[in-house]
Amino acid sequence: MPPFGVREFRVTETVRMYRMPFPVKSETEYFSSVYLLGNDFSPTSDDICFRAKMLKEEAKNTSQLARKIHDWLTANVKYEINHKELGAEYCYTHRKGACDEHADLFVSMARCVGTPARRVTGSLVNSSQLNGHAWSEYYDGGWVYVDPSVKYRDQAWVTDNKHIVACVGEGAYHCGVGYSYIYTGRKPNITVEEQTYLS
Repeated sequence: MPPFGVREFRVTETVRMYRMPFPVKSETEYFSSVYLLGNDFSPTSDDICFRAKMLKEEAKNTSQLARKIHDWLTANVKYEINHKELGAEYCYTHRKGACDEHADLFVSMARCVGTPARRVTGSLVNSSQLNGHAWSEYYDGGWVYVDPSVKYRDQAWVTDNKHIVACVGEGAYHCGVGYSYIYTGRKPNITVEEQTYLS
């Protein structure tokens, strides 16, 4: 390019992503008793467990319990983006939170009543955007996907290629998601490799 002046050119973006297999109904080998215990982000506190026990009384099986928890979340918890992860206790007390808090509270409530649950961290593809995201799985003869931040019940259980899994389980609370972006164009020929991390 000359030292002065402006030259316009077009940059085309190619994104290559590799999706991990999603354990919708995985084998029992994935099960661990740690998924029954509370942790810093998904505690089994008295208040959360009290609500979960009330919901369990209305459910005949694990599937119904998961739907009761989801319905309670969508009716009582407002979606609100946060700049840091606040956990299930904050979500329950303030009745608001982002996808992280929705997932954490679902896990807490399920664990409170003896249903193994775990958090999944990854990314969600929306149109041309790629955003960090979190959702949950509960155990019912295999791990079952549910996105508690989705307000429409029929869509909350639908797995799709828009949810890209990075970390599952207890390590998912401190998980970064890495993708490689390669930009190419013509006149001038540009190739830039960049590693981006989403949390």
